[in-house]
Amino acid sequence: MITEKDKSRFWKRVNIKSNEECWEWTGSKTIDGYGWFYYNHIQILSHRFSCILAFGSIPEGLIVLHNCDNKSCVNPNHLSIGTYRQNSKDCHTRTYVGRRLSISDVITIRNLYGQDEHNYASIAKIYSVAPSYIKMIVDRRAWAWVD
Repeated sequence: MITEKDKSRFWKRVNIKSNEECWEWTGSKTIDGYGWFYYNHIQILSHRFSCILAFGSIPEGLIVLHNCDNKSCVNPNHLSIGTYRQNSKDCHTRTYVGRRLSISDVITIRNLYGQDEHNYASIAKIYSVAPSYIKMIVDRRAWAWVD
């Protein structure tokens, strides 16, 4: 049973903004960037705990999907329950079928990154592509020939 104390401990570690924006987990994170939280002496991913608080239990065999592609987001409005297959398909669609970028877009993306609190996720929203693709652009693993 999740207590009010558990809920309070959890929400203290969240930067809550508007319902449309990502709510960043400010507590500990995994090496992959997912937040984690201790509940009942067990380590649980923070987006899963948020989903449990908002929607109840997560059926066995299903996972929590980030509709925003921001691993540290715990905004229940950005989370849904689905399958590994759905997650893979969504990731592929957002990464490779998203908006086609121009050279000008790539230059702007590289200039935006790190300025005015822009991160991979916020820039990805602007261009309708996955944050992982923005990271590849910033790291020059994609569009390497563009200065």
